[in-house]
Amino acid sequence: MIALLNYYQRRGGEKYLATARAMGEWIERRRAGDALGGYRGGIEGWEKPSAEYPNDPVEITWRSTEHNLDVYVAFTKMFEVTGDPTWRERAEHARAFVEAMWNEEDGHYWTGTDAEGQLNREVIPLDVQAWSLLAFGPNERTRRAIAYAEEHLRATWGNYEGFDFNQDRDMPWFEGTAQMVVAYWALKDVEKAGFYRDELREVQATAPNGNGKGIVAAPADGLTTGFDWQYFNRLHIGATAWFIFAEQMWNPYWGTSVAPFQAYLPMIRKG
Repeated sequence: MIALLNYYQRRGGEKYLATARAMGEWIERRRAGDALGGYRGGIEGWEKPSAEYPNDPVEITWRSTEHNLDVYVAFTKMFEVTGDPTWRERAEHARAFVEAMWNEEDGHYWTGTDAEGQLNREVIPLDVQAWSLLAFGPNERTRRAIAYAEEHLRATWGNYEGFDFNQDRDMPWFEGTAQMVVAYWALKDVEKAGFYRDELREVQATAPNGNGKGIVAAPADGLTTGFDWQYFNRLHIGATAWFIFAEQMWNPYWGTSVAPFQAYLPMIRKG
């Protein structure tokens, strides 16, 4: 939805706007009505039962901070495009959940809630710390979230240094490391952005199972997440996409440059 709206804002095309609107309405049907706000995780199963998959889809009731960061940006952009205040209210509903996930004592965002609406305190993921800054911009909370990641989520593996997915720090998660690079560009922290970008360039050039172009998800198999899935030492679309954003100094949420400087082109006078 965000990509469609970014495209529409630059190139137009009513089909892109219509598709984004339909996606937004689908998300709106996942709205949570309790005090935490936000949107639920979606559905599990096939939306149209078939002979192979005869059961109706099941609504997912957990809520993700990551998802609601995405929704906040998507609905805000829909408001910008259409001027319809309904989308602004929906965006704020998503943001309310994200802000409810803030841990003031330790200075980070929690991952979300379980199916019963209880706070999940088991996993403190990297991505929501970096994404909060990219979605909301630099403020007291988002700066503290980045500082938390620096103190608690950095990891090394062999010659590679970066940031882990979660707080066990078993090895660097390269997709998330690239997200941190973009956040550092947004903070105009050129030194840290450049350092971790160069680490990713080293990964691109030398990581096992790489091809000199894309980025592998992890330096070895079995990068843990705290959830029931892992990352492996394989080329990875998400890691590669975020590496491109890091190289291009680009915030994919808002479709804007986060370059800490702009090229100076002197005026050339004729005559």
